[in-house]
Amino acid sequence: MSIGRRRFIASTSAMGAAMIARRAHAANLGKVTAWAVRDPQNSTQVSLASRLGYFAAEGLEVDLRWVTSFSDLYAPAGAGQVDFTVTSVNNGLRWHQDNIPMSYIALMTDIAGGQGVAIDPAAVKSPADFPNVKIGMASGSTVELALRNFARAYNLDFSKFQFINLQPPDQLSAFSSKQIQVLAFWQPWLHRAVNEFSARMYFSGRKSYIDGAPKDVDWLTLPSGVLANKRLIDEKPEVVRAFLSALLKAQKFVNEQPQRAAAELARDMRVTPAVMEALLPTNVYSATLDQSVLTGIDKIQDFLIASRRLRARVDSLSIINTTFLRALAPETVRVGAR
Repeated sequence: MSIGRRRFIASTSAMGAAMIARRAHAANLGKVTAWAVRDPQNSTQVSLASRLGYFAAEGLEVDLRWVTSFSDLYAPAGAGQVDFTVTSVNNGLRWHQDNIPMSYIALMTDIAGGQGVAIDPAAVKSPADFPNVKIGMASGSTVELALRNFARAYNLDFSKFQFINLQPPDQLSAFSSKQIQVLAFWQPWLHRAVNEFSARMYFSGRKSYIDGAPKDVDWLTLPSGVLANKRLIDEKPEVVRAFLSALLKAQKFVNEQPQRAAAELARDMRVTPAVMEALLPTNVYSATLDQSVLTGIDKIQDFLIASRRLRARVDSLSIINTTFLRALAPETVRVGAR
């Protein structure tokens, strides 16, 4: 055997051994739990990372636990039993206030485009009709902030709006029986309202359809992101880094291949691929953290304080540990260090 051939074999063997060593090291990262609401807005990246094998590629065994609503997570997260979860900042701010031992490691989606209002076109002819109709909305919903900004834009007295406290399924039932004329909720309920109940999409936090053609508005910013258990952050930062790395790969996939992403997501979200494909464009999938994101969080804090769901304002950047995002995607962090 020639010297060159022996060197080639040795080099190849060394490379193979290194790959095996890296895989063995990755396998040692072990098992973690990720809790998520079966929600096409907040849980897109987690679902894709699980289904496409991105967690496994990072050396993680992720026990993905689906729950019905975010309120289901309060007790286990408070007891330190949740390793990772995903939710919007209106929930994350209240967890921060209540000293739940979880911290954002990245904000990954602006879900404001999936929060909105649909109307009965027979009852609502113009914005001026809003004080005279019944509006279904779950108490405490962030879509209220979009409604307030809509009222301000059209010089309407928000205090005269007539709300009925209803969860999304009950809103559809009440709308069908003409008990309410306006629906205020989020996806996929907005999609169902338009396609199954003959409602007309009126506006979202990002788009207005009031005059017919869609028009950009800035009536709501609602970032959503991934939170990690603070114990994991302190004791196993390599696990946190691996988890976020998998989510960033999933985010790239959904932006580059939305049709394939929709087909995968439809299984976890329990909707058809066609519906999922229609819902994806309502969100902005980006981990960019800049001043506009922090300003949006500030506005949400003011709204929560005014509605007595938050006691006091905090520095919006203080709820986000940017260490891991800076390491993995430094170009996305455009604000001061934490």
